Amino acid sequence: SNNYRDLRTDLSANVRTFAFYTKRVSDIIYVSSILISYMLQIIYVLLRILPLLSLLTLLTAPYLVPLYRSFKETANDIDARTGSLYTLYNCFLAMSLLLSLRARLW
Repeated sequence: SNNYRDLRTDLSANVRTFAFYTKRVSDIIYVSSILISYMLQIIYVLLRILPLLSLLTLLTAPYLVPLYRSFKETANDIDARTGSLYTLYNCFLAMSLLLSLRARLW
């Protein structure tokens, strides 16, 4: 997300970044990188690599729509907003893993 936020500045400075070369599909790359974490979460639960309770991370999915809209409109704070989503996702994951561990011990 940081590359996309700086795209306009990089273009004016004649800097060629990953975002420059992929600007036509940048939104697909950005959203895919986030959605893959959710898909892997479900796959890992189905394969019994992660406990069922770890699906609590899906509660963070509603934050994807406003995040995507802000990415499409202006990418000024997209890295901070993406970081907030990742932090929330990982807090839910850690909480679910700790609760699952506690349930197994008792």
